Amino acid sequence: MSQQVRAVFDGKRVRFLDAVHIPANTPLLVTILQDDEADERSISHPNAGDSLFYISPEREAMLREARSFESQREQLAKQYPGEYVALFQGRVVDHDRDRIALLHRVEKSYPDKFVLIRPTSPLAKPPLRMPAPRIRRNFR
Repeated sequence: MSQQVRAVFDGKRVRFLDAVHIPANTPLLVTILQDDEADERSISHPNAGDSLFYISPEREAMLREARSFESQREQLAKQYPGEYVALFQGRVVDHDRDRIALLHRVEKSYPDKFVLIRPTSPLAKPPLRMPAPRIRRNFR
């Protein structure tokens, strides 16, 4: 028996949007289809009931500031060592060693605006991890 239901897949889990009864231990065959209309609705209306995640209307500004920070990271680490910087429209608008003090000043100076605050410490390279193969002996 085949049944078609609406669901959302977040990369790990499937969340059913339609009521469906599935008995325990029932094997399922799930086919994931791209629904362009649902994706468009989720992006244009971030609080829509079908959306799994809230998408901020300031998302583009957030991404733009993050890219700007990454492109300036080395220069900022040299210019403001051990400090936090506040970036607005790609420019440093304030800096401080105390993140909370910086946050209070930024909130007062830029109310209702997205301002990125990040530490200027250089990025540490993540450790290289390679899974080791396991050798099984005497297997049948």
